[in-house]
Amino acid sequence: MGLFDTKRDENQDYRLTALERHVRALTERMDMTRVDVAKGKLALMKLQAVVDAKVDEASVDPAIARMNELVGEARVNAERAAAAANESWDALQDNVAESIDKMWDAIDEYESTAD
Repeated sequence: MGLFDTKRDENQDYRLTALERHVRALTERMDMTRVDVAKGKLALMKLQAVVDAKVDEASVDPAIARMNELVGEARVNAERAAAAANESWDALQDNVAESIDKMWDAIDEYESTAD
């Protein structure tokens, strides 16, 4: 709301709302893409372990299963957070970032033990 031109203020408010919706949608897509990239990395890690034969299958499967659980949790949290976006944008970003960070920490931990 401004001081001089109500119609111009309404147009500006409309544009700002549209931009905010657009940024939120892009952020949600980016978060989902990060989860998908992590899934791809997990698949590559599993394939690498099989090809290199450095780690026996018994020790790979529990780690991969745990990674898949974390990916699933991250996806659920991302979807839940996206639904709550209109209520609390800051909480949304914190929730998604925390889930994805946990997933990447677990991937990094697995990578360090697989070598």
